[in-house]
Amino acid sequence: MRLGYRFLGMFALGVLFLGIFIGGASPARQAAHASTPFTCEAGFYQVLSGALFRLNFATGQYDAVGPNPGLGNYNALGYNTQDNFLYATRNGDSNTVGGSSILKIFGDGSVENLGQAGLPLSSPSWFGGDFDGAGNLYVVNTVGTWAKVDVSEMTSQTLTLTGGSPALPDFSIINGVAYGIDNGSNTLIRVNLTTLQVTSTTVSGLPSATYGATFVSNSTRLYVARNDNGVVYEISNYASGPATASTFTTATTTNSNDGAACPTAGNPSGGFQVSFNLGGGTGTTPSTLLDKVTGTVSTLPGGSGFSRTGFDFGGWSCDNGIGTVAGGGSLTQPAADVECTAIWNAAPPATSYKVSYNLGGGSGTKPSDITNLSAGDTPTLAVGSGFSKTGFDFGGWSCDNGIGTVAGGGSLTQPAADVECTAIWNAGSLALTGVREAGLALSAAVFLILLGSVALLTARLKGRTLRAD
Repeated sequence: MRLGYRFLGMFALGVLFLGIFIGGASPARQAAHASTPFTCEAGFYQVLSGALFRLNFATGQYDAVGPNPGLGNYNALGYNTQDNFLYATRNGDSNTVGGSSILKIFGDGSVENLGQAGLPLSSPSWFGGDFDGAGNLYVVNTVGTWAKVDVSEMTSQTLTLTGGSPALPDFSIINGVAYGIDNGSNTLIRVNLTTLQVTSTTVSGLPSATYGATFVSNSTRLYVARNDNGVVYEISNYASGPATASTFTTATTTNSNDGAACPTAGNPSGGFQVSFNLGGGTGTTPSTLLDKVTGTVSTLPGGSGFSRTGFDFGGWSCDNGIGTVAGGGSLTQPAADVECTAIWNAAPPATSYKVSYNLGGGSGTKPSDITNLSAGDTPTLAVGSGFSKTGFDFGGWSCDNGIGTVAGGGSLTQPAADVECTAIWNAGSLALTGVREAGLALSAAVFLILLGSVALLTARLKGRTLRAD
């Protein structure tokens, strides 16, 4: 019995020593196995001097995420959406030979050393990194060498870029393109990870400085954090330019840092949003207003860019107790998200006018009315074909409502009233010829009568003369 107890005791002691040996070989790995992933919640993570922190937007401080694992500096932090863990590189790791090791960071800040992934020598060190959507970690070192790491297979490859070798302090990947600020400048660097082409642009409103951490939220919003004063800027129009920067928040200064965030999480400051609903209208829905802190005032869009047939835009009807707000009016943010729906009022029927015709004693086909006219329109009047008046020529139109005479085929300016245009008739050229010919015939007849009278008188006078002799 004693031998059995002694044997069991020695066996237990051996197991205990084996456990201590295995645990002592990789304490970080042992702690990590008991940890859970991150939850892809909104927030900016930073590794500061070898420990994980998260930005507290209420205080502007970086709060520690778990205890410092005591591994010294690690860097090139990135958030992997494939498994919701953070990964980083550890430069000069004593547990690897001739290269850098890959670290897996858990939701409680504990770290697992995954070993070497075949990265080139850790000097110069890797200090910027982020994940693409397929679970690949991209890293860059201090001399501008870029590498791609498959953390599931623990393999890596060095990339050959075209157009430069930017040594970015940090970068974030959006739609397959890495974005970061060139060290000590206000130049935004773009690295297309498909074509490996490098381009750049100046960011208006961004001071030249070192931006050691970049973040993404809402899948497309890009932020950079300045090391020397902690100011975080949001970069707009980063993909095509002209890129601009605006202050997003102010945090504490940082150094030996690198940033990451779950790119699909929203509202990183913990604020609220104002979204818009066209309420049956068509066109472009106004962009959602994000990160609105309670009590802040937002200006709502006007009515441009969208419409509804037969209706006029009448402002916005906003929920959460806000009510009606005019287009271009102000909204004070409550402690909740707000949706504003477009108000549509039935459009009043448009007043229209017409131009009608009166043949003024003429006959034939009267020209059709010109309808659906608005005040200020300039309709063209009929030229005068299709109708006539015997013995007269068409001379244009006499139009009422202060317009007066308008030539056939001419135009008038429509007043805010209906207009009637009456045909003008001038005595025709054939009638005048008839009168002239009648006058000539009458003159000839009179002349003949007079001539006959003269002849008769002459004859009588001659007869008298003969008798006198």
